[in-house]
Amino acid sequence: MKIQGPENFAPEDTLRLEIEGSPDPVLLNPKAETIFGRRDPATGSMPDIDLTPFAGYRMGVSRRHAAIRHGDESTLDLWDLGSSNGTFLNGQRLSAHRPYRIRDGDEIRLGQMVVRVFFDPAGGRTNAPLVESQTAILPPSAPPAPTAAPAHPAPPPLHTTTNLPTSSIRKDTGTLPRPPAAPRPVDSVPLSGGIHLPRTGGLTASRPPARKDSQDTASKSTKDEDKHS
Repeated sequence: MKIQGPENFAPEDTLRLEIEGSPDPVLLNPKAETIFGRRDPATGSMPDIDLTPFAGYRMGVSRRHAAIRHGDESTLDLWDLGSSNGTFLNGQRLSAHRPYRIRDGDEIRLGQMVVRVFFDPAGGRTNAPLVESQTAILPPSAPPAPTAAPAHPAPPPLHTTTNLPTSSIRKDTGTLPRPPAAPRPVDSVPLSGGIHLPRTGGLTASRPPARKDSQDTASKSTKDEDKHS
């Protein structure tokens, strides 16, 4: 869709011409008729807008190429003056000696030279571009993203230190007493009657065997008692 600028141009407005390849625009207040072309070195005639410094000859601009004239109801019209290489308005070639309405932002081509036309209103008046009325259909707004819950801090580590009473701490060194030593294993378990049970199993007598000389003495005493009786 092509956007068309306004066609209203008041007498106090300024016409700004931006020539392709030139960094500086040309500003003018159009009079009843403004001629575009090239200076004629033979006759010395000079158009209102001399395009010679903009390589007019190489770009195919005629000495009297085109004209801008005031139209009815504060408008501007573009006329082709019978140029050799033609005058174009927004890409359309114009018929010679016929008016064509120009608007703000139009593109004019004189031969091969491209010129953009802009209306600069006086007194700060704005020229808004005319666009076909359309109803904008906006997509439904997305629901707000859920707020992330704050991260909970990690629980403190569990301590395995056993709480001991203060009285258990030695006052001279400030340290805890050593735990009692484990009981050492015994070789046998005592039983009643003087009998010990060894850790390897089986019963043993705790008394040593009687000696042979003791037995002989006991036998001799017995014999002596029989003899006296």
